[in-house]
Amino acid sequence: MAKIYVVRGAKIRCSLGSMDSRIMIPVSHGVYAAEKPVLNINDYKEGQNITHFGICKKTGEPCSPKITGPWDGGQENDFIENVPALRDNCTTNCSCGGEISIVHHDQTPG
Repeated sequence: MAKIYVVRGAKIRCSLGSMDSRIMIPVSHGVYAAEKPVLNINDYKEGQNITHFGICKKTGEPCSPKITGPWDGGQENDFIENVPALRDNCTTNCSCGGEISIVHHDQTPG
């Protein structure tokens, strides 16, 4: 069975957001899947990797994520720039209380 990694443009969701978003990476780490750059668990920065999720259900204001740390659940035996690769089961958290998860890895249409 092929390994599924999260690539640039993958759909992500916050449990407190009103809409899904896409995870980005400004510069490739040099590893590709389906001709798209693969991310690692350190690709969690606000504004750079994660933008917003519409309106925050907790504050009622436009979402401005405050990510608490790297993605949890990375592929421990596959490294990208010496950091575990980002897999589709990974999650991270926002300081507002939302859990951010991968909706679709984006290696294939979905």
